[in-house]
Formats: sequence, C-alpha cells, structure tokens
Amino acid sequence: MVVVFLLVINTVVCSVESVLKKRKGRQWLLTISPQVIHAGFCFIMLAHLVSSYGSFHKHAVLYEGYGVTLDSGVEVYLKRINSRVESGHVTDMEAEIFYKYPDGSISQDAISPNNPSFMDGTGLYLKKVTLKPAPAALVLFSYDPGAPWALVGGVLFLSGIFTLVILKLQDRNQALIDTDMV
Repeated sequence: MVVVFLLVINTVVCSVESVLKKRKGRQWLLTISPQVIHAGFCFIMLAHLVSSYGSFHKHAVLYEGYGVTLDSGVEVYLKRINSRVESGHVTDMEAEIFYKYPDGSISQDAISPNNPSFMDGTGLYLKKVTLKPAPAALVLFSYDPGAPWALVGGVLFLSGIFTLVILKLQDRNQALIDTDMV
C-alpha cells in the first residue's frame, strides 16, 4: 500500500511539474493529455486501494424457499429455479429471488448467468444450479467499492491516450505537408 501511495504522489508531482514547464509555446491539449492519462492512472490505483480494503466475494448455496441475510439487514431468498435440460445438461438457467427489507417490504428479481441483481452495491451472480436431490443454486455475492473509481480512471486514461495519439498524428501529418511544400 505504501508503494502504491508513493507511485501516486510521484505521478501527481511529475504531472504538476510538467504542466508548469510546458505551458508556453505548445498546444494546450497536447500538454494536458499526458496529465489526463496520469490522472486516470491515479484513479485506477485508488480503485485498487479501495477494493483491497473493502471488497468481498462470498459464495452461498441457496435452496428453494431459503435465504441469507446481507450485512445491510436485507434478506435474500431463492423463490424458484427455472432451468432447461437437454441431453442431461443444463442449457439455460434462471433463479427467481426476492428481497425482504428490514421494514417488511418485499421486491422480486431474477438472476441468470451474466445477468446479476444488485442490492445496496452488492451483486448477486448465479453460478450454477442443481435440481437433485433438491433444487439449489450456487450464488456469488460480490461487493467492490473500487469499481466506480476504476471506471473513472479508465475513461480518463483512454481519453488522454486517444487525444494524445490524435494530436501526435495531426502534428506528423502537418510536418509531412510542410516538407512536401518545400
């Protein structure tokens, strides 16, 4: 964690120093694009730090009619498993779930592979179902508080890269045009 912190501090100091040195005589976007890339890097590092501190991934086997209680006090129950079996293999699966809130209210949802349900920032992912000896589903409960920071960092990083590449290509093309005119 100390190494990541030092990397971020070094990146910030170098970025500020670079902007101060290069503010005259250059195109502003060309000067700022590498700094946007560095800012994206810093947000990605922040995401790793936040995720390493507060994330969790837990598996649970839920049987029809039974449930578990999340840390927030919300109860998650498996209502029914819907699956299609062809040639002895499950080819399609879905689990109908419902949430029971501490105030007594209830909401329903369904989860299937690549179609999770989210409750209080926790994702519920259907991993596997079985019908024998009793209908049950293997569910992954995943919480990653660093994900929004990683998204911001990724967008900044890619924006900076694309802007820098486009500007460098324009400079190169302009240089080729200038040499052709001579």
